[in-house]
Amino acid sequence: MNVLVIPAAGRGSRLKSTYPKVLHPVAGHAMIDYLIRRYQNVVDRFVLVINPQDERIIREHMESTQIEFGVCFQHEPTGMLDALLQSYNDSGVQNADKIWITWCDQIGISQRTVNRICEHFRILGNQPGLILPVAIKNNPYIHFKRNTANKIIQVLQRREGDSMPDLGENDCGLFAMSADVFLKDLKDYSEITNFGSGTGERNFLPFIPWYHRRGQILSFEIDNHLESIGVNDQHDMNEILDTLDIL
Repeated sequence: MNVLVIPAAGRGSRLKSTYPKVLHPVAGHAMIDYLIRRYQNVVDRFVLVINPQDERIIREHMESTQIEFGVCFQHEPTGMLDALLQSYNDSGVQNADKIWITWCDQIGISQRTVNRICEHFRILGNQPGLILPVAIKNNPYIHFKRNTANKIIQVLQRREGDSMPDLGENDCGLFAMSADVFLKDLKDYSEITNFGSGTGERNFLPFIPWYHRRGQILSFEIDNHLESIGVNDQHDMNEILDTLDIL
């Protein structure tokens, strides 16, 4: 079973939304609808990690889509790492073979990028590993530092106050991995990591260099850096509209 985990507890305050962020409309469609259309042919179950106060409206929307889904709850905004750990409460996650992760506002990922992840899973075969699409961007929000062996050794994050390079290797808000990496290695990492000094949250991204010291990461550069945009405000929405070929 392939499962897509979507942390979706945000309110979309910068979008001035009256909906939970995952239901905020973009070009007439809720953000989750773009994710469903993009991933429904490669995953068997969608698992949303939500604020419990939004359960009714999110369940109603998901039930209207007639896809297999589950919901788990993040009661406090302690970061994406903790949101992902809450998905362990879903039986589908516990029985998965492969786990895909995307942030709820990452709606511009192309079909080609999804297909390339599937190709990389075929390369991995039965080996454990993590697949990471990246974007080379000016003024990056995130930057993965690598050593001479091309291993990711550190992640710099603008939101944590790190000094960023002019040109960087940014994540795309999309990650895929074998289930044992998600259920075992991520759990091990969660037991030793601390809260970010700038945000006071436990972020998922520092797991990537931690894991790369222990396991295999297959990364590739996406075709269009606009795919890496998460829709956090009206500027992001305007920038990404032309890339939305899904609905």
